[in-house]
Amino acid sequence: MNKIFYAIIISLSFQIANDFSLYDLNSTSETYSENIGPSYFSDDVIFVYFGHFG
Repeated sequence: MNKIFYAIIISLSFQIANDFSLYDLNSTSETYSENIGPSYFSDDVIFVYFGHFG
């Protein structure tokens, strides 16, 4: 029962597409100094990862 519950939760989390925007600080990108987010890339597949290294 627990495995089915976790499988459902995980599959639903991949289907949720929240939209947000962040300020682009990369001076070499085409969108430098603009607020962009997933909706900016409407015809592309988006994978967003928030984490840190170290």
